[in-house]
Amino acid sequence: MSDPVAKYLYAFIFARDCTARGKYCFEVSSKGDVSIQIKDQLVYVERGYVNPVTHIGNDRSEIIPPRVIHYAPINKEVIAEQFVAVGAGMAIAAKIFGW
Repeated sequence: MSDPVAKYLYAFIFARDCTARGKYCFEVSSKGDVSIQIKDQLVYVERGYVNPVTHIGNDRSEIIPPRVIHYAPINKEVIAEQFVAVGAGMAIAAKIFGW
């Protein structure tokens, strides 16, 4: 990249399987002590850090806003469970997904 801010940009992949996804992929297990179940909600948090010299944060005009892009296959069983968990009936889920 020839853009001068390119050296400050980064991207990470969080996936269930990092096979052939490169060194910036972190596997997220669905089983075990340190895991996230398939049907659990997940929140990604990103923040700018305080300047170690001035002890204040960056001016908003100096920050490139973060972007989180979520790609996921549709798992109808998980979506149906989430609908039920938030109070939507199976009839609504069935209509939406053509079951």
